[in-house]
Amino acid sequence: MIAGSANVDITENNKIGSNAQNSANGAQSSANNAYNYGIGVNEKVIEAQKDIQVARDATQAAVDGANKAVEEAGFSKTLADEAKKAAGQAASDALKAGSDATTAKADANTAKANATQAINDAATAKGQAASALGQANTAINNAANALDKFNNLAIGGRNYLADTSATWKMQGSGVTNQSSSMEWLFTFGTIKQAPFNDGDYVTVSFDYINVGTGAYGTILPQLNWRPWDTFNGGEDMTDNGHVVRTVQWQSDWQSDWNTNGTATGIRIRIDNVATTRTVTIYNMQFERGNKDTDWKQAPEDMATEVQFSQLQATVNGIQNKVASKADQSKVTHNVKSVPTADGAKITAE
Repeated sequence: MIAGSANVDITENNKIGSNAQNSANGAQSSANNAYNYGIGVNEKVIEAQKDIQVARDATQAAVDGANKAVEEAGFSKTLADEAKKAAGQAASDALKAGSDATTAKADANTAKANATQAINDAATAKGQAASALGQANTAINNAANALDKFNNLAIGGRNYLADTSATWKMQGSGVTNQSSSMEWLFTFGTIKQAPFNDGDYVTVSFDYINVGTGAYGTILPQLNWRPWDTFNGGEDMTDNGHVVRTVQWQSDWQSDWNTNGTATGIRIRIDNVATTRTVTIYNMQFERGNKDTDWKQAPEDMATEVQFSQLQATVNGIQNKVASKADQSKVTHNVKSVPTADGAKITAE
């Protein structure tokens, strides 16, 4: 029993050993496999370590790059800020430049307008200067003419027509060559006895009033006989006026002047005055010189008036004396046809 049990135990043990061997072998195989696996793992670990190192290096490079990028980004930000600030300043400057350009444009337009106005003003001033120069030249010419007239001015100072204090009226006839019935006589006799030399200036002047309706007509002075018209043509009348005629005296007005000059005075001629108008002539004057002067009586007329006054005083004195001596009687002296120095006659009562 004991031998059989021992065999059984050996068999069992063999089984166990075999199993153990198998297990050991399996373990050895597993160990080998594990070893091999470990080697592979180790290789993979080494590879992984290499990869990790590569990754670490890449990471470090990335970190370094990131840091550098951050630094550069910070620098770029500074630059960007500065650029932004510069851009803002540039925009502000641009706006200001635009505003200045607008202002400059407005100033340029204003300057252009002012320049245009200045040109126009200059042209106006030039025109005014030219006008002023023309006026100055005209004034100079007028002054020169006035000086010539002044230097050549001749004023006689006396009236050579007698009895010019009387006026003359005539109603128009509507025809030409209507002569005044009144004639203002020379104080020196006939025209051949005139106290003038050839070339002397003589002037006829008078005033007129033209009253009524219709055509005014024309008026002129003329000699009352040969050589007739020597005072130029007539002039158109208005309601009133002052007529002046100046000529140079010449003895050959007509070929027969010396032998047949018989004019003794001046009369008035009117032409084409309406029958509904009346013309009155007064202040008739004929004088030496080329400038008419204010009307005055001839010295002969003034002398006549003085003589008349003296004669009247004498007559009055005689009457008073006779009256004082007469017994209640009235004595009247009638003085007629008293001749004066110039041949005129005075009538007094």
